[in-house]
Amino acid sequence: MNLLPRVIFGVLLVVASMARAQAPVAVVLDLSGPARVQAPGQAGAALALLQTLPDGTVIELGGAARVALGYPREVLELQGAGRYRVGAQSVTALDAGARVRTQATPPASRLLILAPERVAQGAVRMRGTDSTELVLTQPRGTQWERGGLLFQWQGPAGRQRLELIDDQGELVASAELDRHEWSPPPVLRLDEGRDYVWRVSVSDAKGAPREARASFRLLPAEQRAALIEARPAPGASVAERTRYALALEQAGLQDEAQRVWRLLARERPALAERIVLAP
Repeated sequence: MNLLPRVIFGVLLVVASMARAQAPVAVVLDLSGPARVQAPGQAGAALALLQTLPDGTVIELGGAARVALGYPREVLELQGAGRYRVGAQSVTALDAGARVRTQATPPASRLLILAPERVAQGAVRMRGTDSTELVLTQPRGTQWERGGLLFQWQGPAGRQRLELIDDQGELVASAELDRHEWSPPPVLRLDEGRDYVWRVSVSDAKGAPREARASFRLLPAEQRAALIEARPAPGASVAERTRYALALEQAGLQDEAQRVWRLLARERPALAERIVLAP
């Protein structure tokens, strides 16, 4: 009897089970005071802002420490000395002094669904370029709306050709330019929710051709309206604003998220070590 297929199937089941066990179920939205964390199979370490936590993680708070954990649809506050076990959908207090409560959030904010497994710690900063490198800086990813859309890039001087292509491969617009930016004419219609590719080509000082391309899409109106309605009010908690910044990033709205991150970093300097703020 050939046991190899059964062995392979058994290994695949174990790997799948481990992957599920290690997938993050919550993210640290705010933190004050001494707190340590021990994930399954790992040694204990200090808890950090924006750290993602798998099912089974144990958090230990000391003294007056307080932690806010973001789950897909709610924020849980942990307060009081003691240990807490992070579960797939909630947190369990393991000691008498440990307390868990659901943070009050506006109804519109509860419509935002946070995906802990997709948390990226801050937007990626564009690396520096020299004068011979062609780099498209904006727009990239999801854009808030068409109004004020500006195409900008860095690279060699000279005659620049820009082409804008829709998701069907059709040329939507083109321009010959002697500068590194272009604004779409008001008559140009760009549809929300569709993917667009734009590319720039130019010859450098030695006559060598250079080309770069990037993609973007316009946020659909209903998503934009939901994010506007869920925008934290003045005086909202750090946890609520951090959750909103992460929701913006997960929607691809890096520029909008950066505005929130900058303000948060002033209140929580430790955030500056966990995210990359664009210049």
